Amino acid sequence: MARVLKRERGRWRENLSAELNHRGLDPVSKILAWFDLLEEAISIPHDRGCIFINASIDYPGDRARIRGWE
Repeated sequence: MARVLKRERGRWRENLSAELNHRGLDPVSKILAWFDLLEEAISIPHDRGCIFINASIDYPGDRARIRGWE
C-alpha cells in the first residue's frame, strides 16, 4: 500500500506541476488554478475518490503503516 501511495503522490505532483507550468501563470493565479485543477480531478465521473483518503478508511487502525511512506 505504501508503494502505491508514494507512486500516486509523485504522479499527482508531476501532473499538477506540468499543468500549472503549461498555463504560464503568475504565482497568485497558480494558487487559484490549483483549486480549479483539484475541482476537475474530483469531478471525474468514473473516479473512485482520493487514494489517500480511501487508504486511511481501509486501514483505520494501521495509520503508522500508511504514514510510513513519507
